[in-house]
Amino acid sequence: MVFLLIVLCAILGYTMYYPQLPERVASHFGAYGLPNGWQTKSMFTTFFCSAMGIAATVGFLVPLLLGTLSPTMINLPNKDYWLAPERREDSIHFLQDQMTWFGCAVLLLLCFAMYSAIQANLTANPTMDPTAFFIALGAFVAFAIYSAVRMFSRFGKPRT
Repeated sequence: MVFLLIVLCAILGYTMYYPQLPERVASHFGAYGLPNGWQTKSMFTTFFCSAMGIAATVGFLVPLLLGTLSPTMINLPNKDYWLAPERREDSIHFLQDQMTWFGCAVLLLLCFAMYSAIQANLTANPTMDPTAFFIALGAFVAFAIYSAVRMFSRFGKPRT
């Protein structure tokens, strides 16, 4: 539900701001927040929709399909133990949850970056606040580390 809520908010927000964007949009910003790449408004929209689609596929559809995959297609430490019939359901459920939450984090970072670019383009001289972006990126990296620690703790040594 969180994933779908993020997607819905992103679509509604973009729809609201789209008419206000200039025809030539600053689409890439350097470390100091100054634009160094431009696109047409339609190309910017295509990129945004494509990025959202890829993030949605990886973060939502792949976890759903995980339970149907053969163990040979799943890369996991000690996978013979963790994917044994008596542990497979719990292990797959944990992986699906982790992947979905990570997908939500990727989607949030993407939405933040796009929202920041949109906000920058609503001004006469587009600039992006690099501090806010680096804070968002730091939060994402912290979540990625937290997720990796959870995965290694869960799937490290087999339980005896």
